[in-house]
Amino acid sequence: MATWYASPTGTAAAGCTQQDPGTLVQAHTLAASGDTVIALSGTYSLGSSTLSITKNIVLTAEGSVTITSSNTTATLTLTPANDVNVQTIRGLTITTSVAPTRLVNVITAAYDATVLVENCVFIGGTTAPAAYLTDSYQRGTVIFRGNTFTGAIGITGVISFFNTPLANKRILIEKNAIECEASAVTSNGIIVRKTAGIAQTMWAKVSDNTVSIVVPSSLSVSTIAIGIRVSHTSSGLSPSGVNEPALIENNRVRISAITQTGDMLGCVIDSVDATSVAHDGIIRGNSVYMSTRASRGISIGTDATTLAQANNCKILDNTVFCTTDVPGATPHGISLNRVTGGLVRGNTVFSSAVGILLSINQGGLVTGNLCIGCPYAPLFAKGCGATTAPMFIHNTVIIDDTLFQANFGGYGALGVASQSATTNADVFFGNNIIVVRSGSAATWKYVVVDTGQTARFDRNTYTSAVSLTDPWSYQGTPYASLALWNASATVLTDLGVAPTFVSTTDFRQTADSAARLVGVYYTQAEDFRGRMFRPGADLGAYTYSQNDPCEARTPR
Repeated sequence: MATWYASPTGTAAAGCTQQDPGTLVQAHTLAASGDTVIALSGTYSLGSSTLSITKNIVLTAEGSVTITSSNTTATLTLTPANDVNVQTIRGLTITTSVAPTRLVNVITAAYDATVLVENCVFIGGTTAPAAYLTDSYQRGTVIFRGNTFTGAIGITGVISFFNTPLANKRILIEKNAIECEASAVTSNGIIVRKTAGIAQTMWAKVSDNTVSIVVPSSLSVSTIAIGIRVSHTSSGLSPSGVNEPALIENNRVRISAITQTGDMLGCVIDSVDATSVAHDGIIRGNSVYMSTRASRGISIGTDATTLAQANNCKILDNTVFCTTDVPGATPHGISLNRVTGGLVRGNTVFSSAVGILLSINQGGLVTGNLCIGCPYAPLFAKGCGATTAPMFIHNTVIIDDTLFQANFGGYGALGVASQSATTNADVFFGNNIIVVRSGSAATWKYVVVDTGQTARFDRNTYTSAVSLTDPWSYQGTPYASLALWNASATVLTDLGVAPTFVSTTDFRQTADSAARLVGVYYTQAEDFRGRMFRPGADLGAYTYSQNDPCEARTPR
């Protein structure tokens, strides 16, 4: 395998050796698949041309290398030429002087090759390309790794996969950094989307990326920014040859939009197509920060009412922070929308007006989560349970209106309402801990079930540091005491025992906490750490372990 050299001052007649470097086009012409082309330091101006890589070579930078073009289609295109060699672009800065369709595009070919774009810098400037890095390759493996993107976001997004796979397709997007400003009505950071009506499998993993999007106040109030979206994509064969679900994992997403009222989305898995489904996807270990008026930090399905073909997805071990100090802000931390099933476990939601929402959901499970300082409806069911009741079990809710400037009112720590015209037929709340640390007696409620809605309760415990007025409400009937609440028809035995936490910020319980060993055992329950509960279950998000720290005790 040979090595060829290019230089900004190289000529088309050069031998492309280290001593006689040529143009990028000449080096590509002389190279064969498997060879390496080294671009020497400097700026390569392509004029109005596109650099087309049609061999499976390694194009890599030596020093600081910039490739720029005024072509309105692309600065660089990649077309695989065989199944053997990895086609690689590494260490380049790629930019444009116009607003092209994309900066770099992977073009389809009849090979199951691997295409790798890594450690490159993409600069869109103020003239946004429709997309920075796109893939239309209909098979094979495409890896975008360690790249950096700055500038304005166009109509397609920053990293964009719109695929119609003809054979098994594998997509890996990892360790990229996006810091961009929205300029389109819908501005996507990372989007992976399979064409509707396609049954062919396509595997996607989006991991360890940083996505930061700012929506300028000058844009339309209906502008929507989306951090990471995986759409119409279910399980497929991963590079290891194992069938695995689509995965959004360990990413850091931040969206800021002060004036817009559209639903911003941090991380979302969705589909509305019965063939290109998004079942069984996983959103795990992400950190999402939303400073917006309306948002869903993490969501299965893009909205609360549309039937989504994204059943049995999992939202695990994420941290979501949604500010409520933006005027008119009603952000939602986690939304499990109109799907069947789904697991929400081990998540921490801070400050969001609605902590965890189940909307027109059938059979979903919300277990082992923390909702801290969520001021409106920490655990909320709307229009659920027409066929199978969802369950909110073993969660810990801390209501404190001194946290995060979150102090504009409360719906109920456990809330139940209709969704549009869909009545909530059934939902079960059990073994949850509700603690009110501060607030107004007239504001905070333990439970609010709206008129015409149905819900069931057992072994939830409620304690408050302030005196509350009629803290339970069921179908318009207020209840002033726990005894009266327990006497109502849909409540078995709720409790008023006060948990003892390890600290004000560590919500594991101490060994002698009164909220231990008083719950009902549910085989499907998992705690915050993914542990199973034992019979005689502890209440709240954690099951006690002897390895957990406990309060210091004074020796006798």
